[in-house]
Amino acid sequence: MKFCCPRVCAFLFVGWVILIVVPCCAEAHQGNHWPGERAGGFSVATLDGGTFKFDPTAKDATLPLLIAVYDETNAATRVQWTSNDSIAAFLTATPDDTHYLFCSHSALAPSDVSGMRDRVYAQLASLPSQVQQLRKSHLHFSTTPVTDMHATWLPSLLQQKPWQSFRKVLTASSVADNWEMGVSRLDGAFGFIPSPEGLSMLPVVNVPDPCDLRTTHHPNVTGAAALVVSDSGHDNEMPCSHLDIIQHLQAANASAAIIGSYPSQDVKEINCRGKECDIEITMPTTMIPCESAAKLATALHWPEPSGVVVTFETQQVPGRFVGVDSDGRLVQLGWEVDPSLKFLSWAGQWQHYLSALHANLSRQAFVFPVFEPQALPAPGGLRAEVQLPPEAELEGLPTLELDLALSCPGHVDADCPAWDHVLQLFVCCSPPCTPCQPTVWMPGYSGRDSSQAMWSRPRKLHPAPAWGSTGHRTELCGNEVGRWMTPFRRRAGRWLTDVTHLRPLLEGGRTCRFTLQVPDWAPGWWVDMKLRFSGRSLTAPSTRVGLSIASTADNAAVRFMQSEKTVRDSRSRAAAVSPRTGLQTSSSEAGTAHAASFKVLPLWGGGTFDSLYNTRNHDITFRPPSGTDQVTLVTVITGHGYDLVNKQCAEFCVTSHHFSINGASNHTVTYQDAGTPEGCANHVADGVEPNEHGTWKYGRMGWCDGQEVRPWIQDVTADVDLTAMNRIAYVGTFNGSAPMETETPGYIMASMYLVYSRKDNSEVVDLL
Repeated sequence: MKFCCPRVCAFLFVGWVILIVVPCCAEAHQGNHWPGERAGGFSVATLDGGTFKFDPTAKDATLPLLIAVYDETNAATRVQWTSNDSIAAFLTATPDDTHYLFCSHSALAPSDVSGMRDRVYAQLASLPSQVQQLRKSHLHFSTTPVTDMHATWLPSLLQQKPWQSFRKVLTASSVADNWEMGVSRLDGAFGFIPSPEGLSMLPVVNVPDPCDLRTTHHPNVTGAAALVVSDSGHDNEMPCSHLDIIQHLQAANASAAIIGSYPSQDVKEINCRGKECDIEITMPTTMIPCESAAKLATALHWPEPSGVVVTFETQQVPGRFVGVDSDGRLVQLGWEVDPSLKFLSWAGQWQHYLSALHANLSRQAFVFPVFEPQALPAPGGLRAEVQLPPEAELEGLPTLELDLALSCPGHVDADCPAWDHVLQLFVCCSPPCTPCQPTVWMPGYSGRDSSQAMWSRPRKLHPAPAWGSTGHRTELCGNEVGRWMTPFRRRAGRWLTDVTHLRPLLEGGRTCRFTLQVPDWAPGWWVDMKLRFSGRSLTAPSTRVGLSIASTADNAAVRFMQSEKTVRDSRSRAAAVSPRTGLQTSSSEAGTAHAASFKVLPLWGGGTFDSLYNTRNHDITFRPPSGTDQVTLVTVITGHGYDLVNKQCAEFCVTSHHFSINGASNHTVTYQDAGTPEGCANHVADGVEPNEHGTWKYGRMGWCDGQEVRPWIQDVTADVDLTAMNRIAYVGTFNGSAPMETETPGYIMASMYLVYSRKDNSEVVDLL
């Protein structure tokens, strides 16, 4: 039996009406669908005349499966489905193991998905035939409208709040003329151009010549929504660019800009490229179809004063995206702010990352819980005492990984904290221990959601008191062994971090105190953290050097890359296999000699990134302990804060960190991704949680939201006299020189160590 409650949504335009009938039909047995529940099977008709059969319990199940639904009334959806750039980006970035089902809310579903398939296949034509065949086998196009999929769970699920989407709408009205029109709008690029969302009853002023507002004849747009109607069909025929228009109207004190698309073209996202991204845009801007802009302009030219005003709002509508993970469970795909199908490919990359992570976790290891699943309180954090097993029981298990999982109360992403912040793990096994470093971060903007924050706004630093900074707890923290960044309001995150080099900080057989420290304003997360000891390195030594595990045939190339003294943090995948997939080393490794770290020397701890930064980091002298065969430099360096003088330092500026030993060499890490538009989005496959409710895409200095911070590791043995005193120096630079003094300098959070290792001939236990 079915129960139907048809909904009718209407958009009233000038002289015509669109009625959208969306029945929320569901089978009687269907109730609310929550992320994490197992998805049922279903079958739908496809364009080729066949049937797409989805059975998550089958051995050859099409998992993971991501479903995208077309909505003609949503400007963002139209751009995602019709833009060649959107489709090309999707096909380029999607992982090979993910399946996609494209369908439509409309009764015109066969036409909608047929057009989509034609555009997809046209893009595929330029790729190698093998790639074309693989992609086509994973792309499915349903001719059945979602509202007619009565035998599936999809119609009822997409009507439910956790899965609903949003449509941004501009409503224009004139009370005097009893007239109103509404149209779906597309705002400027999130994080670069403010959204007009929430602005209400703004008077509208038509601007005939937005490229030149210097004449005495231009209208007064102060406090108004400036309307720009395009009259040219091509960008290069316009007397000025959209960004020029926005800057002109911003200088004229307009409260918002409404730009019509070019004739015969649909809306597109107004974004920046290269140096344009340095322009500070403070005026909200949106785009509507050319026909709608022309109708609005006509209304403004009525004989009497128009009195036309506009309001910008968001409507909840049936959902456009849902996923089923490799385990057959429903998953949310994140915040749908990006009008590109890259949103979908990033979701696919995340599922690929999770599949590889779960494969690693299924391998045998000795696991020691440190923090059982529990709330992470603020201020302070968590503290636990763990009795580690004797070293003899860990013999042959040289690899140490931190397994940290984040979650939050409730069922959906919206139940999670809105703001990103840092987590730091400290360990103390031999008191007295050093005090914790202060966890430096910024609180939210007066309670505003992160989705409304601009990445170009100053992020002021507020040092949080260290957990052990007062009273009898002063020396309970010790050295930092792990660091993570929480996502913007995404529910799940889990990472394995290889900290084998820092293993001497965890002394077998002793009771060690672990402190997981957070800023004092950042409650709301749940945490689960374990130590994993194993006989294999399941992750690469360092993604910061662009190096992945290679086969024996690639050893020469690996040695060449390791010999480079200056390493740029491009965070690019330099080899065919991503280090984050946990590719295991050759089985011939078991039973052979390896270097085992036995002592760690703490070095510097970062600090305020101002003109005195380098004067505070004095040279350090050291003598390697007897029996040392290898000396390794291990650092975790991240930049925070926003300084307009130093171009967004230290969160979004490119900095370099130079280390020299005995003045003979220079080991440098440069964080090149900082400030790039998609520096972090390019590393979803490496563990960056995608589609967060904030500016997650932008590259940061040494970190990304929703990811662990991997140590940067350099073998410096060749520069060290193993039998005498040595001197190591460190300098941090911005644009090749010391950072400048400013009123609001950024901050470098750093833990830096020298690690001493000796050859270990003991047999490596093979647990795989």
